Amino acid sequence: MTGNTYLSQLKILYVEDDDCTRQELEHYLRKKAGKVITASDGEEGLKKYSEEDPDIVIADILLPRMNGIDMLKQIRKPGGRCPFIITSSVHETEMIIEAVDTGIVKYVVKPIILAQLLDALNKLAATLRSGNVIFGNVEKKLEFESKIKQAMTAFLKRTAGKGPRDMTVFISDEQIQISAYGMITPLERKLLEDKHNVSLIEHIHKSYYKTVKPEMEFMVKEIIGIDVILSHTDFAVFKSMDHLIFEIDGK
Repeated sequence: MTGNTYLSQLKILYVEDDDCTRQELEHYLRKKAGKVITASDGEEGLKKYSEEDPDIVIADILLPRMNGIDMLKQIRKPGGRCPFIITSSVHETEMIIEAVDTGIVKYVVKPIILAQLLDALNKLAATLRSGNVIFGNVEKKLEFESKIKQAMTAFLKRTAGKGPRDMTVFISDEQIQISAYGMITPLERKLLEDKHNVSLIEHIHKSYYKTVKPEMEFMVKEIIGIDVILSHTDFAVFKSMDHLIFEIDGK
């Protein structure tokens, strides 16, 4: 049974306060999923969750009465394992990081591209069907994220000479995203007083990750038991943040 076929048997709770957005996506989801329940705020969403016991929750971060993250926390408190997809605007970065730490399986940036959301739902449906140990089990996913954070922090400190001030790790349906904060050294910070040196700092970080790429990939594989490929590195120099994306192979 494919993810697309299995999705037609699943129950989705969609929580969105914007009427037009909610109605449009509800209409679309009803053609794909077995049942779609909607709510217009966090408190109503939590009530519908308790009543309906959905297989998947899709919720906006910014909701009236109770935001999407607080709703997720309430669902997780009694041990709720339902996969949670967050929708958000790009500028809500800090809230997305909090959502990642709370245990979401994916975030989707608004405006929502329907084909991309459907692809994510089909993959999630397939992993729920197969009982995938990373994506179908919230506790296991959080355990892997914690282990990767610990190992990656130690690795960066040992090989780069400076460990991150903080780090977030987010395992989604086919990627592992890592954001390391506080990665600019005192020397680099001094060089950044001249903005012409930005490209130099970016080149140093890019060269470093290219050099340690095989070690990083092996380290992550040892934790999750699946091959990964470091496919993307991005550097927000003035925010002192390095962002890494590992593609999960064999999916």
